[in-house]
Amino acid sequence: MSSTHWEPLFPHDAFSRTVMAKLDCKRRSATRPHTEIFVTYDDPKQDEKFVIKECYSKIDAITFKETMAKKFEHLMQWNHSNVIKYFGLELQQVKVLFDSKLIYRIASPYYTGGDLKMWAEKNVTPPMTGSGNHGELHVRHDAVGAFLRDLLTGLDFLHTSVKLVHCDIKPANLMLKQEGHRQVIIIDLDDAVLNDVGGEQSETDNACCTPCYAAPELIDCTALEGIAKAPPISCKTDIWSVGCVAIQLCTGAAPVVCQWQKAKDATNEWEGSYSFGKQLKTKENILYQVARLKAKPKLPDLGDDKLDQLLLSFIKSCLYFDMDSRKTAAELQIDDYFTQVN
Repeated sequence: MSSTHWEPLFPHDAFSRTVMAKLDCKRRSATRPHTEIFVTYDDPKQDEKFVIKECYSKIDAITFKETMAKKFEHLMQWNHSNVIKYFGLELQQVKVLFDSKLIYRIASPYYTGGDLKMWAEKNVTPPMTGSGNHGELHVRHDAVGAFLRDLLTGLDFLHTSVKLVHCDIKPANLMLKQEGHRQVIIIDLDDAVLNDVGGEQSETDNACCTPCYAAPELIDCTALEGIAKAPPISCKTDIWSVGCVAIQLCTGAAPVVCQWQKAKDATNEWEGSYSFGKQLKTKENILYQVARLKAKPKLPDLGDDKLDQLLLSFIKSCLYFDMDSRKTAAELQIDDYFTQVN
């Protein structure tokens, strides 16, 4: 690869090739990757937007091509209503100061509904202090149930058909296909990890995870002094993040991670209490304490009605330190919460 030409990792159809060509015409002279939205006019009757994402690769070109080829071989063939559709992948080797860097760029649709982080900020109103409701949250179960059901459907597809662990499930990576609609699309799969050999992975990069949504086994414990190496990740790694997403859909804000003290002689991991005076705020503290299995996201303060309690039970079932105690995405789709919510 030269510094002036892009190498297609997959053959492009005429449609995606046109999208990429338009990026070539508008791309800045700077070599730093960026994400931009471009408009294509392949069909004069349509004005459709696409996202072109450019990123530096964290690994060398040969390894990158091998791993991305496996992932995109499936992702570009399959078409799932809750998983992003990719149109093309290209690579370029560039010089940055005295180093050589690999840049990749991906073309995908532009979803107009915003992400679930935006939805939660806009639609969830925290209870007023002294309002008489004892701080309880009022959950929009119709919307939350629809979002979580779509998320689990998409994850089940990724885990079973594509053999991928996303590793960074969070509201900002869950798009709504159109404004006013509730169809959730899982995006940002370029850092996903292949999980096609016995559920084990030796190459986990905690740079791709977001601390307050990250499962304990996702964190690279070898980088934290005094902690044994984390167990291999599996599809259930994403399930911890599903619980964190559910919390944010209830509260409107990112999960608050607090130290967790398991009760003495407890028979269940959830028999214990939070140390609310020890809320973890920095990335380093969150990673360290979660990796030591001593911190969990704070559960939302929900009401006593049946749906609230079923949702709380659903969230707890996602947030077990022990991977084996978490259910799969397929199992969670038939959770009691979804049999009751409209």
